[in-house]
Amino acid sequence: MPPGKTQGVEEYEPKKFVNREKELAMIDERVLALRRREFVSQTLVSFWGVADIGKTWLLKEIEHRYQYDPTKANALAKPTCALYYDFSEHEQTVTAVLHQLITTITTNLSQPLLTDERKQKANQLIQTENVKESLEFILSLASDLVLIILLDTTESVNDEAWQDLEVNLLEPLLKSNKILLIGTGRNRVLRWKRVEVRRRATPIEKSEVSPFDLEATAKQLKNLGLSQKLTQELYDDSAGTPGLTTKLSHRNLELSEKRYREARVEEWNAYVEDIFEHLSQLPASFRQMITAVAPLRYYRSQALRLMLEKTTDYSDDTSDVFLLRALRKLDKKSHLVWWDDHHNAYVTAVAARRILNRHLQIENPTRFIELHSFALEMYREWAKEFQTSMPAYFPELLFHEATIYKSQRLEPDNKITVQNYLNLLDTMSPDNLDILQRRLNKDEELQDLVPKLYKQLLLHLEQLLEGAEAK
Repeated sequence: MPPGKTQGVEEYEPKKFVNREKELAMIDERVLALRRREFVSQTLVSFWGVADIGKTWLLKEIEHRYQYDPTKANALAKPTCALYYDFSEHEQTVTAVLHQLITTITTNLSQPLLTDERKQKANQLIQTENVKESLEFILSLASDLVLIILLDTTESVNDEAWQDLEVNLLEPLLKSNKILLIGTGRNRVLRWKRVEVRRRATPIEKSEVSPFDLEATAKQLKNLGLSQKLTQELYDDSAGTPGLTTKLSHRNLELSEKRYREARVEEWNAYVEDIFEHLSQLPASFRQMITAVAPLRYYRSQALRLMLEKTTDYSDDTSDVFLLRALRKLDKKSHLVWWDDHHNAYVTAVAARRILNRHLQIENPTRFIELHSFALEMYREWAKEFQTSMPAYFPELLFHEATIYKSQRLEPDNKITVQNYLNLLDTMSPDNLDILQRRLNKDEELQDLVPKLYKQLLLHLEQLLEGAEAK
């Protein structure tokens, strides 16, 4: 299996595609501007995310949308031509990429853009390793149409090859201000070193490919021609990860209910091994760290240490210095953990965190409740001791309490004592209420978990802020 590729993923078909409106709108905006010959400052987009999240499907949809169509050319807007290259299936050299791009151009273009002279030149270039002339040929075409170069599975390229690609291919193309480059990979931060390249890159917080919500999962199953009766269960089992949803839905069709219960564990085990595979170069304890904090949405070294102390097979250092260094290394070396400026804490990729939790919940439900109960008490203690940090602790108190009830097949909205949380809001300063309001407004996970309570708390919070402003 090529690095970065996941087995059993459904072949892309336009009619099966669903969701990704935000990502496609980002691309549409840039393509439209380039078609009108307008300047676009960020012509490099790197879509990133964990395995099975749908990065290749997104790239294939972009390729489909912007395939060359001579009827779309007019005096005011240039036509488009999307060129796809998968690093996991082809050579990872500058000449190999250029040859493939030029081949795709000659296959897709027609008169009047692809003149006999240009076609002859293209055929000559494919037989040579002349990087300079190949680049000049591509750039000459960019005057007449919008070239959208799609680079898939970028994480499979080694550092040396990547540097060569950046210097001798990507930077010259980006400097033209006429070409849109879109890459996909698991790495959160690509290895851009050239100032000119980094200047044209879209911020990483705008290009994460996230899991589907329940509604998108239902639409995905419909587009695949599968039953939507089990949408909720499949959504829970896949954590909204579309590739895993597809594989689990097929398993569900093929197997009895009992056998499916066993098969989904096999799929989770395979998925966990896949996402942890790149950590093999790091100490084994690093994997234990990610697993230990899986119940937590946000954490620093202290929370990591407390969760590790609940892990019986962890025997490495638990000092703050060691754990902080480990977190920084995970941030730099993995696509699973990174520092989140908005929450001022480390986070684990949502899909990975949810699948690790779901796996534990099914395999060891008692342990699952124990860990979330421990996290709940941890936040309760911190909320008492550090009241000024309540905006950070409040959502996590609610999250872990609701998660415990839901794991017991109880409706969190009906079981949680609302007054306890209303009382907490009443003790908070206007500044902290304002911070909390902004956090809750962006917390889609909590909104899905306790929809009624979520609305009630936001309403009470708004009333408190209005009252404070009136004073």
